Parts: sequence; structure tokens; C-alpha cells
Amino acid sequence: MSAAAQDDVHTAQLVVTVTSFNKVLDAGVSQRCSQATISLAPGQVAEHGVTIGSDGSIQVSKTVDLCFAMAPDAAGDTLYYPIGLAFRQVRGSGDGDGRRAFPNGSFASSGSGSRLVTTLTVRDAFDDEHDVDYRFLIAVQRASDGAFGIIDPMIVNSSS
Repeated sequence: MSAAAQDDVHTAQLVVTVTSFNKVLDAGVSQRCSQATISLAPGQVAEHGVTIGSDGSIQVSKTVDLCFAMAPDAAGDTLYYPIGLAFRQVRGSGDGDGRRAFPNGSFASSGSGSRLVTTLTVRDAFDDEHDVDYRFLIAVQRASDGAFGIIDPMIVNSSS
């Protein structure tokens, strides 16, 4: 991607809300992942190349930076922080582990104490020659006790 094209890349702000947290070390084989919903942050528009599918998947139609922010739980008293990502291609002809499809990422923190917000941003280098689906894991940490969990959403890269 040229430097000029990189300047045109939008950032899609995504809000991740944990609805059921499973500690990695406590979860059984049938329920390893925590449950979460992902939504576009208020004010985000589809022209930026990202929508949320009816199945909860992240639908990407052009190169975009995906910025994940963890929302507190429904009661507002449990905070989670993103601490890592892993990718695995599940459909299409891509690069298997997502290293070319998701070439870079970064963490940023702002605020402090109960107002600390940590975001995780990753570039989805959308390839319009391939319709490709990726499973990906977001590793999260619960602030109250340091427990680790995993969220397993889906990214669908499609030009249609």
C-alpha cells in the first residue's frame, strides 16, 4: 500500500462488551471463550468500510484500522483490558495465520484508575481479490482480579 493510500485509511471504533466472562484456567473444554458483543461506537458510519453482521461478525469491505475498546460490564463496575490478538483463516485463500492480512497493531491507554481505557488497534489490510473469513481471539484481562479470558469474534473480508 502506498504512503498516500495509507493516509486514506479510516479507523473504525469498535466497542467490545463482555456479557459472560470465563477465566482461561477455569473454563472447561466446551466453554473456553468468554461471550461478548461487538458494536460500532456511536457516530461510526458504514462508509468507513466496517459494519456488524446480523451474526455479530465484523464485516470489512476495504482497508481499515480496527480499534477495539473494552466497555465495562452492564453494571459498569467490572473493567476489562485487551492484551493481545491472534488470527486464523477459516475460509478463502489468504495467509492462514493473518500476518499479511493484519500487518500491524498497537495498544494505547488513556485515563487512570476506574477511567482507564485501553484500546487495541489492528490494520485490516483488506484484499478485494479474495473473500476471506478470519477467526480471531482477543485476549482480555479482568481488572478486578487479573484473570485472563478470551473472546472469539469473526472478521469477514468481502467486497460484496
